[in-house]
Amino acid sequence: MPNTQNQPSPTETPPMARTLAFTSGKGGVGKTCLVANLGVELARQGYRVCIFDADTGLANINILLDLQPQYTLEHLIKGEKTVDEILLAGPNGLRIVPAASGIAECANLDIATQQRLLAALSSLESSFDFLLIDTAAGAGNSVLRFLQAAESVYLIITHEPTSLTDAFSLLKLHRENHPRNPIVNIIVNLAVSFEASVHVYNLFKNVVNKYLGAELHYSGFIPLDQQLTESVTLQQPVVIAYPRSPSSLSFMKLASSLREPAWRTDDSENSHSYWQTIIAPSASSVAADSTKTFPNDWREFLDMIRTADYTEQQFRQLLDSLHEAFRAKYATPYRTEGERKLAQARTLVAELEKRMKGFRATSEELEKKAATGLGEFRELSRLLEATDEHDWTWENLG
Repeated sequence: MPNTQNQPSPTETPPMARTLAFTSGKGGVGKTCLVANLGVELARQGYRVCIFDADTGLANINILLDLQPQYTLEHLIKGEKTVDEILLAGPNGLRIVPAASGIAECANLDIATQQRLLAALSSLESSFDFLLIDTAAGAGNSVLRFLQAAESVYLIITHEPTSLTDAFSLLKLHRENHPRNPIVNIIVNLAVSFEASVHVYNLFKNVVNKYLGAELHYSGFIPLDQQLTESVTLQQPVVIAYPRSPSSLSFMKLASSLREPAWRTDDSENSHSYWQTIIAPSASSVAADSTKTFPNDWREFLDMIRTADYTEQQFRQLLDSLHEAFRAKYATPYRTEGERKLAQARTLVAELEKRMKGFRATSEELEKKAATGLGEFRELSRLLEATDEHDWTWENLG
């Protein structure tokens, strides 16, 4: 049952939602159906649950639950709607942030918009017990960012070989991007039996342990039964349409296995905002740095630059020197993407100029030979004109 007794003390922060990311190496493994049913079941058990649809391409949560979203995250980003206004109401009090289009591009928003979006979405963490993130399938950059920021990661696999190989690739990239990540939880979906799910899990675990050294945890399985298939056609969660079916019982067991959220104190290592990591990591660092004392010698340096009567060319030379010092210290090859492309263009131009020099040398050589041949031809013509056509021999032309 949800936590209704313990209340936070004055020194503690408000309760924060447990942020669980559900992902898969490939599509077609039933991930979204699993997230939808798990969310509905958690809500039935009395928890406050919000599903965040992070699959910007398909956005199937609302389809599975037969919901028609009127607004999406795009309206929130533009400031047209509040976060409460874009939330969809689902079964058992479940809430959904529909079709989270644009979340992957949030890092490109200006700081003010990032902070406004961050404040709105952060309210979800204090308004719910569980925040379930339904990521897109595959190993895209946005997927990896969601996994890195989540408290727990649930990787959905099936018995299909492509599901296992793609899941391995996703897990490998996740480990490379987040080497200190916690244990990854494995859910075997669409299994014919518990024994079959354990067999699939062990196959996957052995390969992962051998080549990645990652620690996995078997979180359970969802069986494929006729009622589950029919519920998808009916656009109803199987836990509501067929609450006593084998798949529904598995969803109940999986939901019960999740710990109820604990109060988080200021000293908790997980007290950071999930959305802070996703949306504005750079903005948070800027905010943190603004509280630090700026070195006095830097202040004097900047004041000197502001008051100095430098020309534009002198300012550019100063900036170039600072850039070179930055690159030398931090081994950063390029300051911006534009500068990287400019360097590539300059390299290409240099290569073209090198080839043009070769072409010029060859052309000059050909011109010399042509000029020599033309001169010989003109000399031959002159001799022929000066010689009587009946009184010349080849020796005369020598």
